[in-house]
Amino acid sequence: MSAFTGRLLSIDHSGRGKDDMAYNVTYFLNSYIFLVKSEGLQEGSALQNLTEITKAAKMHKVNKIIYESNFGDGMFG
Repeated sequence: MSAFTGRLLSIDHSGRGKDDMAYNVTYFLNSYIFLVKSEGLQEGSALQNLTEITKAAKMHKVNKIIYESNFGDGMFG
């Protein structure tokens, strides 16, 4: 089996509110995209949610993280 050519974590955060936050981890191989994790988290930017996202990034060895830039006050950047 070939090694994946990329691993991406994308975050749709809740801004300053207590809305749900979501994140996805995708792997890339040639022209295929594999969704390997997708999670919705309640409580917005609570510490336990940020910790879970960090653990997912480390576990999946992502090499790029993208996030919605219009909310979050730069927290993910």
